[in-house]
Amino acid sequence: MSEWILVDADLSRYHSTKFKAGGRLYFLKAGRKNVSIYDLALRKNVSLKLSAIPKFYYTPEEFTFGTHHFSTKTWKSILKDFRGYTKKTRNEKDILDTLKKINRKKS
Repeated sequence: MSEWILVDADLSRYHSTKFKAGGRLYFLKAGRKNVSIYDLALRKNVSLKLSAIPKFYYTPEEFTFGTHHFSTKTWKSILKDFRGYTKKTRNEKDILDTLKKINRKKS
């Protein structure tokens, strides 16, 4: 099963620069027939044209993006925010589980 992946929708503007605060960040997850998109700034699921984010390719078994890797600091900061939410949606809990797995792999 695929996990949530953090994507910077403004990546094309940054080119080779590193993560910047204020960029539009989305978590995406590929399903069998659709893609779930969670807007980090709005803290909710959104409808978004896939042309608005970097190109990606997936099958249910494989989910890859043509995007840069986010630093450990970025992941830890987002993980801290998610832990701080007192009420979490099902998707937020699911994203938090993914963040915990990634954090364990990086440590």
